[in-house]
Amino acid sequence: MTTQFKPTGAQLEAAENLFIARAFYETVKPAFENIQRQVLAEGSYRNSYFNHPSERMRTERNYEFIKDPKHDYMIEGIRENSPPDSDAGRYFSELDRRAKNAGFIYGMNADCRAENSLHDAQNALITAFVPITNLNVEDVSGNLDNRRQLIELTSQLMAKFVDTGGSSVKTKMKKYYSEHMNHIKPIVNEFLNSIQP
Repeated sequence: MTTQFKPTGAQLEAAENLFIARAFYETVKPAFENIQRQVLAEGSYRNSYFNHPSERMRTERNYEFIKDPKHDYMIEGIRENSPPDSDAGRYFSELDRRAKNAGFIYGMNADCRAENSLHDAQNALITAFVPITNLNVEDVSGNLDNRRQLIELTSQLMAKFVDTGGSSVKTKMKKYYSEHMNHIKPIVNEFLNSIQP
């Protein structure tokens, strides 16, 4: 005799929240990286490892200016907590300004917030399925491949139960969006920036 799986309300809600957080993260990440690339391309942000005394550091990172967002942690001044007059201070200030102008409420932290929300939603899904899997967040945190696989399998299981076009999910999506994005501000900022000398 086979039993038909029927998700609990908590499992359904956790899956909905995960799908929303994942969609938002996958939308935000490329848009935010594009802003980072623009800021890095237009500025001159020195590499703190350029001409480093250590030969290993020099050979692995021997370029004068940072142009890839994956390397922004190497911008000069970041290890000194990014004072405003440092390259890192100027970079993060410009990144924050442009991200907010693009509508990201959390500015330069927009991608981190989106990734953190996704991680929280993944943890909530794992927790909601403890009665079935007998695995809690701590059990799978030590092995990222197992964690990824558990989330993916659980997501696939729940996909047929989540009505992404339904009013409940759409309402949640609008709320989530409004908590992370300011959709009017970019237009106002574009206008204000265009009238400045």
